[in-house]
Amino acid sequence: MSVDDHRRRAAILLNLPAPVPNTGPSNPAPSPRISRLLPLPRAAVSEQKDLVKTKIITLSSAAAALALVGSAQAAYGPEAPQPTDAPGGYQQVMTAKTVGGGGGTLSAGWGNVRVNVSVPAGASGSPVQFRIVAPKLSTLAAAVRKSGFRRVRTVTGVAVSQTGVNGGSGTRLKRAVKISLSAGKLGKRAFVLRYDAAKGRYVRTAFKRENGRLVVRMVRPVALVVVTPTA
Repeated sequence: MSVDDHRRRAAILLNLPAPVPNTGPSNPAPSPRISRLLPLPRAAVSEQKDLVKTKIITLSSAAAALALVGSAQAAYGPEAPQPTDAPGGYQQVMTAKTVGGGGGTLSAGWGNVRVNVSVPAGASGSPVQFRIVAPKLSTLAAAVRKSGFRRVRTVTGVAVSQTGVNGGSGTRLKRAVKISLSAGKLGKRAFVLRYDAAKGRYVRTAFKRENGRLVVRMVRPVALVVVTPTA
């Protein structure tokens, strides 16, 4: 039996197309089914390895980018409003804004209260997120009484917090931030309290009056209360 006869019999048993007789020195291309069983040339193997490496690098880069975004978001919150040790129920963030070295402003209002925060250029060497946080008035009034201010009416309050780009909070600013606050018609006897963490109570703080507003300047997170005497 010739070589071609053996090839024809093998093709019948394997259900393969009949082979073409070898009539010259050139070798015919292997059948698709047989080529699946043959080892890939080195160049093809190398190409596939490079493709796999590229996909792994691409996925790793994407994961790293997502991690960086997540870290940046985590750096800015959400977190408990500052200063967290100030009694008064400061839990409702009214607005938040990230301010760079060029300065900026942010404002918020609730009821008849209006608060404006003005950050001067150069207040910080890196971006800082500022928050205006509203208090719970009943809790705030109780904290004011506990601080020794008995014959006053608690009008309103506000906490202004800050968080650095690296997640640090409470960092002292290079330049003072201006906080102006109005709450309806404030009498001439109204004054401002500031929470003193070292003393654990509210104390009087310096302020000015500008166009019917009470103005306080600060370089750290602060919790303020506006009160007016009742007697």
